[in-house]
Amino acid sequence: MNAQIKKGILEMCILWIVRSEKSVYGYDLIKKMNEFFPEVNESTFYSILRRLEQKDCLKCTSEKSTEGPPRKYFFVTQSGEAELQELINEWNELKRIMEGLGIN
Repeated sequence: MNAQIKKGILEMCILWIVRSEKSVYGYDLIKKMNEFFPEVNESTFYSILRRLEQKDCLKCTSEKSTEGPPRKYFFVTQSGEAELQELINEWNELKRIMEGLGIN
């Protein structure tokens, strides 16, 4: 899959999952994403998380863990909600165009 297309899809999926679960431990999110995108390595997911954080789409909090160092939990910001909606709209438009061309 084209890297630019995959980047947008991965961002949309990450925002969707984090929003759906309200708050997600970074490692758990990556395990879940690997179920659907097994060819994508962990560093790519962490890079996307950092980029979404820099764009103010995600915020991160640290919480103590009984199993080691503090854990990072991510949640979607208001900007992230808007970004997710924009990505979903673009995805739906692309699907409409592809279907109009007869590509399913």
